[in-house]
Amino acid sequence: MKSNKKNWIGSILARIVDALASYRDSLTRQFEEEKKANLNGYYLDNVNSKDVYVGFSSVDIQSIVSLAGSEAEHKEIMSWAKESLSRGSLRLFNRLIDSKSLDAIKNSIKIMRTYSIQKKYRTTFSLAPSIAILYALEIVYILYFPFFGLQFNLISSLLALIIYIFFFRPVFTFLLTEDLGFFALEVSKLQKRSKRTIRSISIILILLLFTIISKVYLLVAVKLLMANLFLVLVLSPSIVIRSISILQERGIAEFLHEAQKARTSIGLMF
Repeated sequence: MKSNKKNWIGSILARIVDALASYRDSLTRQFEEEKKANLNGYYLDNVNSKDVYVGFSSVDIQSIVSLAGSEAEHKEIMSWAKESLSRGSLRLFNRLIDSKSLDAIKNSIKIMRTYSIQKKYRTTFSLAPSIAILYALEIVYILYFPFFGLQFNLISSLLALIIYIFFFRPVFTFLLTEDLGFFALEVSKLQKRSKRTIRSISIILILLLFTIISKVYLLVAVKLLMANLFLVLVLSPSIVIRSISILQERGIAEFLHEAQKARTSIGLMF
């Protein structure tokens, strides 16, 4: 009896040790991936296509480069991608190279080529109105509302400021860069979201609309921020889904890093 009990305890301990070891290995892999991802574009840092597609045959490399047009055009696309694509898109592209997913890489090159060509014909002037609106929003939220709009209400002012800086500022930035292909290679992940997500958004929209038009007592800051969420959901539900997805999968630090990358990709000063 005692022998069986010892075996049972030993079995449980062995499983716990295995689970901890597996978890440690998972964290190690994740850390290494994050470390690579933070080195700009890692494979994309290379100039020559042979150094980008490490481990691919010369025939495969040529088939990829031909989709870009030429070696020179391929270099241009890689430079554009490093500067203009989301960190998540760059991670995805690097994973495709690591896994030697030739067809998926070719498809990614086609997508990147399309957006990089569009950028050549899109001037900074055409973005000026959108950038001006974004800066105006930031002035209103960071300077006007905390000190004048909310009548120096400390709680409301702090709440409005914190939620804007840590959520709505990135969301509005993503909204501005969405059409520029910032999330170009991450679109398929979004498309996998089911009808359940769309249903959830519909419910949120209804609740927000009810809250905004009703006389339900809420802090002015909360009403203001809910009105913004309603506005963003109407303009682009995909941005809200993507923002929440980044927060869930990668955390607040990566969410803010991603937003900063989006801002620099269109030349914003701050």
